[in-house]
Order: sequence, then C-alpha cells, then structure tokens
Amino acid sequence: MRYLVADVYYHGNKAGRLSREAEFYRFLYDREYVIGGGLPISFSLPVTTEPYDSEQLHGFFSGLVSEGWLKDLQSKAKRIDKNDEFSLLIAGGQDLIGAVTLEVPDMP
Repeated sequence: MRYLVADVYYHGNKAGRLSREAEFYRFLYDREYVIGGGLPISFSLPVTTEPYDSEQLHGFFSGLVSEGWLKDLQSKAKRIDKNDEFSLLIAGGQDLIGAVTLEVPDMP
C-alpha cells in the first residue's frame, strides 16, 4: 500500500499534514495549530505557516521509521517495500516513539 498523506499529531493535537507529492515530500503545520501557539514537533521543524518541502523524507520523520530486523518485519507484515519509508512511517504512525503520531485522514 502506498500512502500519500497523513495528519500529524503532537501530544494528541493535530499539528499538521505530511504528504508525498509528485516529486517531493511536504510537511505543513495546521493553520489552527499555528494560530493557537502550538509547539514545534521538532527543533528542526519550527512552527511556521510556510511548508517544509524536500526531495527526501525530512530527517525528523525518517528518524521515526523502524530500522534493521524490525523494519524488515513490518515491511513484510504490511506488504510495503522496505525502501518506502513514507508508507512504513504512516502504517506504524499510531505506535511511534515520542509525542508524534500519524493518522490517515478520512477522505471524501
């Protein structure tokens, strides 16, 4: 399964949205989160209204992906290519280390 978008929560509050676009990845803080004075989800991702775009999955999010034998196990169990870090991250997004969780939004 190839995921394209996930809502990012910080301590249970919706902080933003992470997406895989055609040629890049994007993280954008939620407008309400910014207005409400939300804290950064990472020191490397200060709160702003501007999107964070990059050709590779941002290092903060990449660091949340399992490694080694656990990554191999999750890849096989979820039937996701082990090189597809974005999809692996989202598939395990409810069980990440730390205060950040990811959820696939309900799409109409």
